[in-house]
Amino acid sequence: MTQTHDRFNPAESRVGPRPRISLPSQSLMFRVSIVVTLALLPLGILAVWQTDRAFDAAVETYRASIEARTAAIARPEREALIDAMGQVESLANTIAILSPGPAACADLMRRAARSSDRVRFVGFVDRQGRSDCNNLGNDFKFDDTPKSLAMRASPQRHVAFNPSGGATDAPVIIVSDPVLTKGAEFLGYVSLSFSSWAHDLTSDLQGTGDAVVVTFNDDGELLSTSRARDQATELLPADIQTADLVGARQQVFRGPARNGAMREFVLVPIISGHAYALGSWTPNAPFQRGSGLVTLTLAFPMLMWLITLLVLFGAMQQQVIVPLRSLGRKMRSFSDGRRLFHTDDLQRAPTEIYEIGDTFERVAQKVAEDEASLEARLFERDVLLKEVHHRVKNNLQLMSSIMNMQTRHAQNPDVRAALRSVQNRVSSLATVYRNLYQSAEVSHVRVDRLIEGLLSQLIALGAAEDAGNAQLDMRLEKLTLLPDQAGPLAMLAAEGFTSALALADAPGDNSIRIRIDLTLDHDEAGETVIFRLCTDDPPNLGSDTGPDDPARQLGGGGIDDQLIASFVTQLGGTHSEIRTPGRYVLDVRFAVQDFDPPNGPEAPPPGKEP
Repeated sequence: MTQTHDRFNPAESRVGPRPRISLPSQSLMFRVSIVVTLALLPLGILAVWQTDRAFDAAVETYRASIEARTAAIARPEREALIDAMGQVESLANTIAILSPGPAACADLMRRAARSSDRVRFVGFVDRQGRSDCNNLGNDFKFDDTPKSLAMRASPQRHVAFNPSGGATDAPVIIVSDPVLTKGAEFLGYVSLSFSSWAHDLTSDLQGTGDAVVVTFNDDGELLSTSRARDQATELLPADIQTADLVGARQQVFRGPARNGAMREFVLVPIISGHAYALGSWTPNAPFQRGSGLVTLTLAFPMLMWLITLLVLFGAMQQQVIVPLRSLGRKMRSFSDGRRLFHTDDLQRAPTEIYEIGDTFERVAQKVAEDEASLEARLFERDVLLKEVHHRVKNNLQLMSSIMNMQTRHAQNPDVRAALRSVQNRVSSLATVYRNLYQSAEVSHVRVDRLIEGLLSQLIALGAAEDAGNAQLDMRLEKLTLLPDQAGPLAMLAAEGFTSALALADAPGDNSIRIRIDLTLDHDEAGETVIFRLCTDDPPNLGSDTGPDDPARQLGGGGIDDQLIASFVTQLGGTHSEIRTPGRYVLDVRFAVQDFDPPNGPEAPPPGKEP
């Protein structure tokens, strides 16, 4: 490949299209069509998708089966709990209504115990935790048991497990129901204990490997397990406690068990709000990701997809990537340094890419010509505009000097003061125009620098009698505005500074403190400039004056008030003033004006400097 670099010369003639014979085989669409025809990627994607769908269906089927099996295994426990809850509720209502004696109450409990051979204890426990009304005919005291304490603290239905029942010394599930009078007075509770169903699961769990099913109450306490509790606990979820599953709907989820193995967990509410069953199963679905069958199923389409990609990448590299990279180098060369070069790389490229490259070369030459002409015009405009600002500044300084001479010859103090005031304003205007022609960007002005330089000049020139004693505390954000707003804002700052000097009271050290703040506020409406000038620190507009106080003025006083109001009007904003003996506060707010040139390129928007 040969390359020649030439800096653009507007005098050279434009390059015309190079002659070339266009053949159908050189069409980019034709070549891409040939490559895509060889691609079998859609078939591979379809095969992978179908395999994945089959796997998901097998997993869902397996999960549905273990969900149904868990519910079936927990059914005897559910029926026993429902029966126990019905009995204790019926017995509690009977005792609350009839208040039977000890003999009649014990007989009632014995008849209830004969309803099921799994019932071990049923009896009434009074508020002191004593039970002389039970099916065993003995007196028991449960005043310090957790169940009794919980029932007295919260009289409501409880389901719990006791590894050694207080009355039977055997592992039992206990269902308790409070006995309440019509006035909701707590008399005690009826407690029914029955043996767990776990010993009946040998046949139900045959062929399930190390599967385990447990039940737990609404506090997350295990009621019963299908194997020894320590073994069952190791197969429960590692990152989820049983208490966290209370109130959840029936579901199947996968996660690590406490022994580190991945398990399938099935949650089945036995009695909503009171008891739940949780099954832990080995994830032995018919298909497992990573298994040999799935790997073989996916290997063939994946291999075909890989070969297709290799063929496609090779063809695209030769037919598209290489020509486009050559064209990209031409574009970058033009973008970085407006340098054009010619190459014969695109002679072998498809017709479409060749035509794009040829069109770019012709457009680049036209753009370079137009930019050269535009830069010349812009440079001439900037020079003329800065020259105008410079001459205006010189004329204003000349006027200021004439006024200074006239001031020295004036005999009347009032005349000298008036001339001095006008001279200060003319000097301020001269400073504004000096910043305009000294700025690199004639369309934007750093207003913070403009205000700082203007006020410093006023102090140096002695803008007022006490200007030499002024101490400025300027807190100005870096802010760029258009000249149409920068000029009025600078003049407004000068007028406010003069007014502040006239009203300020110097403290014991004969110095006048004046604080000036310039900030840019962002809100939904846009950018708002906030300018504050005050003789107190911090500025506090309206802190000691009301809206009808004569000290709060909105313009309409002397010439300085009229000028401030005029500048605020030019800014398109609002302002507030406080004028009291020894105190002056000026607050101005206005929206930032957007740059909207009638013709020509758009400049960067004004606002806060980075």
